Amino acid sequence: MSSTRYSPNAFQYNGRVALALVPSLCVAGTLGGPSVTVTLAVGAMVSPAAQLVCGSYPGGSFCYGHACCWGNGQYREGAFTCSWLTLGFSNVAFTVAMAGATDTHPLMLMPVVFAYCALSALVGMWVSLQFKWIQMQYPPVTLIFERVVLTASLPTAAIMYTLGLASIVDTSDVPYYLAVLLGAMYYGMGRPLPSSFQNPKAAPSGIGGAPSKVQKAAVQGGLDEGTVQGKLDGFCMAALTVGLPPAMYAAIHWVVLLRHMVHVYSLVLLVSLPLLYVSLLPQGLWWMKGKSQSFGFTHKAVITIALVGALVGFEGRVVFHAFGQYIKLHPPWNWIAVTIGLFGFAAVTMAHMAGALGESVDVTLAGSFLLLCTTAGALAMGVPMVWLPAPLVGAGGLALFYDSQSLREYIVFTGGAFMTCVWFMQQHFWFLDITIGGIDLHLMCKLVLGATVPALLVPGLVHAQSSKTSIGLLLIFQASLICVLEDKLYCSSHEDFAGEVMYPGFLVLATTGAGVLAARRLVGLGHISEKANWILHSIYSAKLSMLVLPEASLVAPTIILVLAATAPLFLYQHATSGRRRLRLANWQALTHTVTVLLAVLMARFALFDLVQFLLAARPSEGILMGALLMLTAASLAPLVFKCYPNNQFLLAAIQSEGILMGTLLMLTAASPAPLMFKCYPNNQVVVRSLAILVMSGVLLIVLQPPLPLRGGARCPQLPLSLCPRLWDERHVPMHNSEDVEGFSRKEHLPPWLLGLLPTVTRNGILPCL
Repeated sequence: MSSTRYSPNAFQYNGRVALALVPSLCVAGTLGGPSVTVTLAVGAMVSPAAQLVCGSYPGGSFCYGHACCWGNGQYREGAFTCSWLTLGFSNVAFTVAMAGATDTHPLMLMPVVFAYCALSALVGMWVSLQFKWIQMQYPPVTLIFERVVLTASLPTAAIMYTLGLASIVDTSDVPYYLAVLLGAMYYGMGRPLPSSFQNPKAAPSGIGGAPSKVQKAAVQGGLDEGTVQGKLDGFCMAALTVGLPPAMYAAIHWVVLLRHMVHVYSLVLLVSLPLLYVSLLPQGLWWMKGKSQSFGFTHKAVITIALVGALVGFEGRVVFHAFGQYIKLHPPWNWIAVTIGLFGFAAVTMAHMAGALGESVDVTLAGSFLLLCTTAGALAMGVPMVWLPAPLVGAGGLALFYDSQSLREYIVFTGGAFMTCVWFMQQHFWFLDITIGGIDLHLMCKLVLGATVPALLVPGLVHAQSSKTSIGLLLIFQASLICVLEDKLYCSSHEDFAGEVMYPGFLVLATTGAGVLAARRLVGLGHISEKANWILHSIYSAKLSMLVLPEASLVAPTIILVLAATAPLFLYQHATSGRRRLRLANWQALTHTVTVLLAVLMARFALFDLVQFLLAARPSEGILMGALLMLTAASLAPLVFKCYPNNQFLLAAIQSEGILMGTLLMLTAASPAPLMFKCYPNNQVVVRSLAILVMSGVLLIVLQPPLPLRGGARCPQLPLSLCPRLWDERHVPMHNSEDVEGFSRKEHLPPWLLGLLPTVTRNGILPCL
């Protein structure tokens, strides 16, 4: 058993820190302009190069990446120094860029400059934690860096996220988006986390019972309680998560804050919902001091206060302000009925979550109270007497199901709830003769009702332990309908109803998050298969593409591409044992590769629209070909890193495509990097290949070598009038050379020779350094 509690190890929270710091760097690059972006990009390319020239071991084996620069190589400080110098130069570039912004007062720019200084320092500490030699030689510094990164990333990211959100969404909506982002970061970094460098097999003390020097540093770093953060750190992050969104809302609307009740309700909602979230989160209030009994009482009191505030804010801000046209009762009966319905349903739900139903609260009494709340809600919505039995039958079926746990009673609830939805659609939308996104509103109402059926049936089927196939098919059917509906509703807001927000983007994000979390939860409990989980993840994640460019119809090709690319990650998830990786048959690998190629081919027009939107001009052939090849390589990356971690031939094949890879190479090459460093830390072929891909993409962007016109935008000369070409009349790229004979011209040779340089250095020069 080791006598020290400190042990060098890989930093375990790279994903959580990346979610906070990487978007913050993107915001800083946008604010700082090209100077900051170029500085960070050049530094990101030079740092891997510093690892590649580390030298070699005396025995003749070459050392690259971690083994040299992170271990005992001669120039192990190269990448470390390059990283910190890059961040320092980017600080200078950001300060100069902000000083050149003459339209802003200098006193307003100083907090932004200090925020970026803090961000760059956090990124530098985060990068330093990846070097094994720093962990081995400087344990106190490592522990301090870990604590600072995990505790200071949330407030720093909150500042940068606010600046980024203010530039892409309406100012009045920034507090709501910020509340969601802060909640996600608090879930990842605000709760107690064990140190990545704590030795679980360590003895409680050093030699002779006295703590060692490393143990004292561990105590200072928070390891005295087995966690990185201290209680004060947890309290500060919780206070920031709860207090920053309402404070920002008050600052934005301070002129009219008390003049309109809608702002008061919004402020109450922004205070109560984050507080309720933090209180209900497991270990969300771990930093509170006190005995177990006093803590339990305080915890329940906080949840009760937050729940009441959330219901009051939701009733005033959402129900009556956004959906007031659906409330048919006149004041004050409308407020009385809605309040009884909301607070009654909340009381029954809290009694169920607390386990009080059936013990301290009689189920029959709770069912009667549920019927009363349902009646109040139905009367508030104006349900006529003819349709009133539908919601009452649904509520009665739910109460009977809770008592008997029978699927038959649950089907009664499903029928009553579905008929209530039918009445609502018929009463408010069915009679309208309009078209939205090329779909008649009657058909859209039918699609909404079709998506409602799985939402009502699946919980009962899960409770009844139904077959995985039926539950999976219902969820896939629902996800497909939701994708079609959101695509039509959201895209039509930017085409047919320009200027009007018919379906806001945050609802697309909300349905995506709910769908992905539900799929992960159900597959973890064994209620759906891995294939259904794969399809659900692909559909819900791919539909986010509509937020990027709504008018380009990116959803369908993106779904096909994501399905083809992520198949190895889901279909072979449980086919490995221990550290042994999966080995596929040749026909399986060929099938996945051909599927990815076909998916990329089907997505080429969507990629054209996306690149054209990013460049604000018609792209050239070289950029588009590089983007296509990059998309192919990124789509094949899950197959390569999952099933062929040591197959140098396959990696070389992927790398050979990287000679012509373009802009998307730099954007997506970093996405498989956490997977590689986590799962294959000693596979230097993968690390080198990634570096070669990045350099090849930069060369393509700069050089843009000429490409033949026939087969691209023009039909090749083939018999039978065959016309296989890459682009159609609506997607014609800029062409540099009118004929394939241009490749023999002298001025076109240097770009192609420079394009071949990465492969030459990969196979000949670099191994000899």
